[in-house]
Amino acid sequence: MFSSAFLALLASFAFPVCARRLLSIASIDASVSVVIVRFLILWVLLLPIVSILVFGFSRTGSWLHKNRFIIAVCIVLFAVIFDVNGSSLGQWDALLGHPSNAGIALGKSQALRTDEYMGLTPLAFSQKYNNYRYFSTIPSGQSTDLFIIKDAPVLALAEIFRPFQWGYLFLGSSRGLAFYWSARMVALFLCMYELIRLMTASRRLAAAGATLVTYSPIVQWWYAVNSIVELLIAASLAIVLFNHYCHDHNSWHRLSCAAVICQCGGMFILALYPALQVPLAYLIMILLAWSLAENWKNIHMTLRDWLWVVVCVAVTILLLGTVLYYSRPTIVAALNTVYPGHRVSTGDDMPFLNLFNGFTSMLYSLKDYVGPVNASETAQMVDFFPLGLLLALYQLFKLKKKDVLSILLFIYSCAMCLFMTVGVPEWLASVTLFSRVTGSRCYLGFAIANVLLLCRCLSRPITIMEKRFSLAIVLIYALLIVVISRRYNPAYAGKLTLSIVAVLVVLIGFGLLFIIKKYDTVVSICIASLAMFAVIVCGGLVNPTRIGAEQLDNQSLSNQARTIQNKHAGLWIVEGPSRIGDNIPQLLVANGVPAFNSIQVTPHLSAWRKIDPTGKYANVYNRYAYVAIEICERESAKPFRLVTPDRIQVSLTPEQLHKFGITYVMSQSNLTAVQHGRFGFEQVGLKIDGWYTYRIMNNS
Repeated sequence: MFSSAFLALLASFAFPVCARRLLSIASIDASVSVVIVRFLILWVLLLPIVSILVFGFSRTGSWLHKNRFIIAVCIVLFAVIFDVNGSSLGQWDALLGHPSNAGIALGKSQALRTDEYMGLTPLAFSQKYNNYRYFSTIPSGQSTDLFIIKDAPVLALAEIFRPFQWGYLFLGSSRGLAFYWSARMVALFLCMYELIRLMTASRRLAAAGATLVTYSPIVQWWYAVNSIVELLIAASLAIVLFNHYCHDHNSWHRLSCAAVICQCGGMFILALYPALQVPLAYLIMILLAWSLAENWKNIHMTLRDWLWVVVCVAVTILLLGTVLYYSRPTIVAALNTVYPGHRVSTGDDMPFLNLFNGFTSMLYSLKDYVGPVNASETAQMVDFFPLGLLLALYQLFKLKKKDVLSILLFIYSCAMCLFMTVGVPEWLASVTLFSRVTGSRCYLGFAIANVLLLCRCLSRPITIMEKRFSLAIVLIYALLIVVISRRYNPAYAGKLTLSIVAVLVVLIGFGLLFIIKKYDTVVSICIASLAMFAVIVCGGLVNPTRIGAEQLDNQSLSNQARTIQNKHAGLWIVEGPSRIGDNIPQLLVANGVPAFNSIQVTPHLSAWRKIDPTGKYANVYNRYAYVAIEICERESAKPFRLVTPDRIQVSLTPEQLHKFGITYVMSQSNLTAVQHGRFGFEQVGLKIDGWYTYRIMNNS
């Protein structure tokens, strides 16, 4: 314990230097609270590694396994008490011209994650001012469904399916955010650990597999959006509990399992992101079929058991029915949008070489990505593709060992690979529901299947895994990854980057081999520990570890807007170009100030028809989008312009703003001289962070 504390202390002092050099962070928060949290996090992270070195894998692993749920609760309590979250809220400081690293203990804010710090989190915070009701007028000034699309916390019966939002309801916004980030991380690791332990009967492989999934680049870059974590938790927990249900014949225990399985089903359904749900649903069916076949003789259902199943399913359907009742118009509107509602896919949009990008994408948190698309779109998982497939084939044909689960996972992985890289006919995509799935989103199910298949194969005795031969395979695979990385993205993969990638492949590959072979020498323990440490650090640094949320709920600009709104309520807009004028509205919304041009969760069709009665520009504004508004003195001949698939710009006169019921305008420009007809602008409040606040005046 003292050794790990000493190492954590050294790492705390070394972090500022490493952050400046590796993460290009100019200034590091050295406040007492931040330094203490940084030290405690590093201590907790290093303690298991030092314990493994001192006491060995078996003894440390047994203790961790025995106390895993207590440790999980302690981690969440630590995060809530110290108000620790992983949001990139520091970007609000950067956007307003302030230092952006205040409150950050580890890592840095990611400008790329706009869907999180400008979408999901502000809407969640806005619910405090809406008393957590199902519908809110704070976004856009018109009734907006916050339950179904953006997963904001809501006081509703169906919130039972979204347990990670409960923190907002009971702890408030800031600590609710801390609970949201920490509880999901802990739950994902534990659920994947239990699933892989069920499939392999190996604690070591379960811990390794859970680490590879939880701290994978793809999960961490998409951690707070698209319900990716909730989908994985729901899928893995349902399968584990289904297996337990089959073994445990106590009716009350079975009732508990059935209730939580139905809760997982509701959580999975309410993710409402078919691009991820469809591939994962097929994987779930495979795992459930395997579990059912394995336990067919042990189920022994009684009449009471069937009754409880019917009750749980009926309650679930009833609760989901309430969602359909309240949110049906929202769902219909979302499905009928140009983007993303009408998107039809047949696959064939994932380069084959990108399937090998897991190790290289581990470095995205340390070295800014350079390439044709952004880091999150190319972030993958360390799944050692295609070694799991090759091991499955070897066991099937060479060793004549037929394993139904391995065969099913092999077929699934090959089918997903075919869809992603080659594509399928449109009719087949429609029949299988893959017409709503893009190749890049299909990758998640593919990668999870590869990790599960690899762990399953490694858990079975196979002669090919003799020490020398297995080490040679790792070295050859490392060479393959280096060659592919260089060819796939030469702009990013320089000599130093490729060298680090090679080290990571060898380190993690050797670590897995030492784990399954149970080598307890000092060297093997060090390598296995460093391998897991490297995965956690690279994944953990994708998102910042920060204290508090003052960057969102305590800015001078939003505080002034809130004061003005409290005195004379009205509807606001923010004027300015795309990526400036369409970002600031979310800051107002987070603080309870209604902003007309906040993010369009669903299109404002009735509002836009006031200036486009014929629907000429419907293909532009009928979409999920950020809305930038340009104020002009004359009506524009082309008022709507598509900037990107999820950003639009609208040109409006002061008179048109009045038609929309706008009262206040926030702008970086001097609008006092702008006039159209009877309407002009009067400045109210102070100029803060380069932003003026105006009230629309009728000068007649």
